[in-house]
Amino acid sequence: MRKLPVLFLLAMLVAQESDPAFSIEVRPRVMDKNRVYVVVQLENRSGKRITHLEGFISKMNAQGRRAAQRRIQMILRSDPDLAPNQTVSRGLHYPLKGNEIPEYVFEISKLKFFGDQRIYTYHPAAGFIRID
Repeated sequence: MRKLPVLFLLAMLVAQESDPAFSIEVRPRVMDKNRVYVVVQLENRSGKRITHLEGFISKMNAQGRRAAQRRIQMILRSDPDLAPNQTVSRGLHYPLKGNEIPEYVFEISKLKFFGDQRIYTYHPAAGFIRID
C-alpha cells in the first residue's frame, strides 16, 4: 500500500522534469528583397521571475552548421521582470541573399532570476546550469 504514493510522487517528478522551462519560437519574416526580420518569441515556463535574459540567434547553412551568430538581449534593463507564463519578443534584421530563407535558431546564453545574484545558462536537456 505504501508503494503507490511513492510511485505517484516519482511519476510527478519525472513529468515536471520533462516539461521545458521555456517555449522558444523563431520566425523569419521577409521585409523586402534584401532583408529578413527574425523574431524570437520566448515564454517563461520556469515558475520564477527572470530579471535578465540574453542569447544568440544563429543562422544555419545548408549543411546544418552555424554560418553567423548574433547576440540579442531579450530583457533590457528598462523592461519589467519576465513573470511566469509571460512572453517576450525581440528581433534582428539579417541580409537576404537569393530567394531561399535560411533556418535560424535561438539559444539562451545568460539569465538571472529575481532575488538571485547568480548567473545561469539553460539547455533543454540539462536544464539550468550555474555559470558565475
